[in-house]
Amino acid sequence: MTMLSISGLRVQYGNTVAVDGLDLPMAASGALALLGANGAGKSSTLKAVSGLVPYEGEIVFDGVSLRGMSPERIARLGLIHVPEGRRLFGNLTVLENLRVGMTARGRRGGGYSIGDVFDLFPALREIPGQMAWTLSGGQQQMVSIGRALVGNPRLIMLDEPSLGLSPLVSQTVYEALRQIAAQTPVLLVEQNFSAALRICDQAVVLANGRSVYTGDVAGLEDGQLLQNAYFGPSESSAKS
Repeated sequence: MTMLSISGLRVQYGNTVAVDGLDLPMAASGALALLGANGAGKSSTLKAVSGLVPYEGEIVFDGVSLRGMSPERIARLGLIHVPEGRRLFGNLTVLENLRVGMTARGRRGGGYSIGDVFDLFPALREIPGQMAWTLSGGQQQMVSIGRALVGNPRLIMLDEPSLGLSPLVSQTVYEALRQIAAQTPVLLVEQNFSAALRICDQAVVLANGRSVYTGDVAGLEDGQLLQNAYFGPSESSAKS
């Protein structure tokens, strides 16, 4: 069963084409990594799905076209986006930021509670009343993910969740994402492809706004395709 279907997606900013004819099918379970170098079109793809930028092509979520929908309505369908940069409400506490996330539930029951978020990120249980602007980068990322979870996502999209985090905090975040992916489909944009591939079973690799690979992560094991996508083809591979 397909949860998210992207067909012929094109995102353009002025004369710059960020995404050029992308097709991306995502199943209703598991985790899919969207990989590629900076400027490959990864974040633009998530923004198009969330209704944050205009696009050409077709995006269908659980059989419903997202064409013309506002970001708020898309979120209330259960398609929740954790953007790069966390974007918390700095003048609200940890608990208040989490409660804001619950507004995306709409009439959909179930899902994650604030207690579930504290179980995933025990560090937050100790600081519910701390203002968001005073948090470390790792704490902010935990709150950002938690805010998405209490919105009862049917699919959660995360943009660079390990960006700017120490290796230890990144490990904590990815352990939580592994648990999340066991219950909720995850579409993950990540520059740290080795971390992403540890929790994802499917991958799409972008280069210059186009897909150069779609399939099981096992197909990326030799690393050559990823190396070419991130750093360009080596002299030897270019000759071959």
